[in-house]
Amino acid sequence: MDAFEYIEFADKANLILNGNAGDDVISLNYGTTPRLLTAITVNGNDDNDTIDLHAAAVATLTVNGDAGSDDARVSGAGIGTFNAADLTLNVEIVAFDIDGSVAGTGYDQIVAAGSVDITGTTLLVGGTHSPSAGESYTLIDATSAVTGTFAGLADGATVSADFLGSGLTATITYMGGDGFDVVIEIESA
Repeated sequence: MDAFEYIEFADKANLILNGNAGDDVISLNYGTTPRLLTAITVNGNDDNDTIDLHAAAVATLTVNGDAGSDDARVSGAGIGTFNAADLTLNVEIVAFDIDGSVAGTGYDQIVAAGSVDITGTTLLVGGTHSPSAGESYTLIDATSAVTGTFAGLADGATVSADFLGSGLTATITYMGGDGFDVVIEIESA
């Protein structure tokens, strides 16, 4: 598919999107899940594919990158929430924007009602927000334990000693909120 094309389908349970040679951008941007759709698999095929996850809902989403520099951006060009029952991120980078302190409107968030696997994916956080001491950002709101950790970030690890240029230290936990959430926590004053 080339730029500005779209797919329409009805009564299909599984959708598989494959990137081709070259730098592909695959955007999942829909308001309602098509009837009977239970799974979407997105396959990047070479270096520099980008998968944009816009506000949407699907039962199972699997994002597969290759060994190159594929990445997934949670809401692409703006802040948003991506909803899935089960989510597997097999990409090099997942990017979240933080432009405020409220999930879904101030910062990107993934809400998962089932399993989440982020094993080995690199976390990239950017944005315009100036964090305050004691703030936290629930990047992944899950209903069961998250499998794996972001690359190089064990539970309790420092994400940044100068988070978003604030001069404050941010750490990560994979047991935040209800015990199943991936949360960035800013140090208290």
